[in-house]
Amino acid sequence: MAKAFIKRTVLLASLGLLLVAPALPRLVSLYVGPEAIRLTTARFLEGVLGRAVAVRGRADLTLLPRPSILIEDISVANPPGFDGDMLFARQARLEFRLSGLWSRRIDCESLTVFGVKVDASVDGQGASNWHDVFFGARQAISAAAGRDSPEPASGFAVNGSKMRIMLADGEIDYRAPGREGPLRLTGLGFTLDPGGGFSLRFAAHGVFPGMDVLAESAGTGAIDPLGGGLEVRNARLSLALHAEGAAGQSATDRRPLAALAAICDYSRAGQRLDLAGLTLNMPGVTLSGRADMTRVAGPGARRLNFDLASEVCDLGVLLAAFPGLGADLLPGGPGFEAEGTLGLGALRLDGLAVRKLAARVRLGEDRTVSAVILGKLADGEFMADVAAVPGAGGANLTMGFEAVASDPGPGGVAGRGAFGSLRARLDAAGVSGRLELRDTSPGEAARAF
Repeated sequence: MAKAFIKRTVLLASLGLLLVAPALPRLVSLYVGPEAIRLTTARFLEGVLGRAVAVRGRADLTLLPRPSILIEDISVANPPGFDGDMLFARQARLEFRLSGLWSRRIDCESLTVFGVKVDASVDGQGASNWHDVFFGARQAISAAAGRDSPEPASGFAVNGSKMRIMLADGEIDYRAPGREGPLRLTGLGFTLDPGGGFSLRFAAHGVFPGMDVLAESAGTGAIDPLGGGLEVRNARLSLALHAEGAAGQSATDRRPLAALAAICDYSRAGQRLDLAGLTLNMPGVTLSGRADMTRVAGPGARRLNFDLASEVCDLGVLLAAFPGLGADLLPGGPGFEAEGTLGLGALRLDGLAVRKLAARVRLGEDRTVSAVILGKLADGEFMADVAAVPGAGGANLTMGFEAVASDPGPGGVAGRGAFGSLRARLDAAGVSGRLELRDTSPGEAARAF
């Protein structure tokens, strides 16, 4: 008797559930209306970010076929001292599982954000408008990863340990004192899978005068937001330098002025970036090799080490392709230095041919280049100490050198040495300057060119 009663009860409950289930989403939407969703979402984000948040557009809660929350026109205010909003998102969709709601936990499956615009600024005292938001976001991601952190103001804990994140059609404007114009990232797209796989793509405007940079990367990584850790492993990296405005063209129309490809490994904990299998293609030269960058003593100090080689370098073609070659096209800044080796099978410049050139190069934080160069000419060898100071539209070059003839030639003497100095200007028009030559025989020679 008892068993029959239980069966009838279960059957009636199941039948009632089947009848009510199609109407559940409508009932929930009546109970949890758009305004409630807007207020709850804004309150949650304000608790995470510590900033005023407004949700002014559409707000929907969907239960079937997949539970999700959709909100549109989201803005995050700037802190005092900055105008306007810091961030605007056209649309965000969060998909989640229902099972965790009973225990006031949101088990997130995916977060997709479209049309993000960020206005990142630094004021005259060096304060940024994003530092506190970044700290709040780190705490929220830590909570999502299951770490101990304060519960958000909404009263719901967020579990994002198995969440897929996608950002599409993003744009970032960066402004700081001393910059002639903003640095802009457009077409920003980013995906991060629960297993750590990621892809990244954007175009950068304002890095170099009159040029755009198109960047793409994909690989695997691990993020420790609470500890600030970031590990990237075996990531494919490609950078292409285009004439201004050309980065937005289709792939078949794009002809980059320069292109870099490498396999990237990065450890924030170890403060090190490694680029293996590096290839840099530019007009007149194709360099290949490796590079790494590490943090050194001093605030913001970095050191770049490199070993690069090329079969041929036509310096005249390279200079003509980059008429603005100078300080703006070289890495630098406070605390930055670079040092490494450069090997060329042949170097050509205005009729001068150098074979098997090897150089030890150093780049200072003021973008001054110094090098010790060993090379072979058609009839001898030479050694030179070179210093180049970038300037507007080019570079000023000074060089002291010693050449030794290996072939005496008609009436010559094998092993005769020649000493001299060179002061020159390198720019898109070519090379101009003054060469002073003094050899072991009596007399001196000087020639302008």
